[in-house]
Amino acid sequence: MEENLAKINVRVPRELHAELLNRVPWGLRRHLVEAVLRLILDAIRQDGPIVTGAILAGEFKLVRAAKMEAAVVGGDDPTVRFLGSGDCQNLSKPSIKEV
Repeated sequence: MEENLAKINVRVPRELHAELLNRVPWGLRRHLVEAVLRLILDAIRQDGPIVTGAILAGEFKLVRAAKMEAAVVGGDDPTVRFLGSGDCQNLSKPSIKEV
């Protein structure tokens, strides 16, 4: 059994739960929820508790970070972020982005 883990029980709408079961493999669910929680907490650490209200108001969205080898699809769209592997340390890491 894994040490230093806490269990979180959260009530969600049945439709949301059913979609989670259909779209995310069982072995990845904990890791996915943990990664999203880390993104949220990083945003709160960076910008303060106002982030919580902004997320609940729908003013934030999750932005996908593409690999540098992929073609640029978004053009000059500032919401498109790229995460390099190696020599691209100056680029931002993926995050929750304000809409």
